[in-house]
Amino acid sequence: ALHDSETRPKGGLTRLQFSTHAFNADGGLYDVSKVLNETTFAFNRQGYESYSKIHLSIFFAFTYALSFATLATTLSHVALFHGRTIWEQTKASFQHKFGDVHTRLMKKNYDPVPQWFYTLLVVVIGLTMLTCEGFGTQLQLPYWGVLLAMALAFIFTLPIAVITVTTN
Repeated sequence: ALHDSETRPKGGLTRLQFSTHAFNADGGLYDVSKVLNETTFAFNRQGYESYSKIHLSIFFAFTYALSFATLATTLSHVALFHGRTIWEQTKASFQHKFGDVHTRLMKKNYDPVPQWFYTLLVVVIGLTMLTCEGFGTQLQLPYWGVLLAMALAFIFTLPIAVITVTTN
């Protein structure tokens, strides 16, 4: 087993069990340069098969699993417990019926966002997608990865804000 390379008291824990690093079959740190072509950043299957399979600690695996579970539970919690309120306030704001004290203060004290900001935003997004396509072998991010990242940010901003506000 991976932790056998360390001496430990019976029932004791090792540094490998609580590590976030990747390990090789001997318990050493995984050398990515042996499985990755450094000029093209492509996966080298022959290097992988001759070097070692990648081993992760249970802590690392749980961290990944719980991170994905946290995202899913954030969406479902906000939808189930606050969804009706969010929907009603969204409908009312589009019909210009929602006017609490904060909305009135914001309209009174702040100008609307100027059009040049939206133009600049579209230009920067376009340049980002062109950069991703132009440096495809170095960045390894297709243009749709930028759109996916923006969609995820749009989807998760409100639920994470609701959780943050309600839990302080």
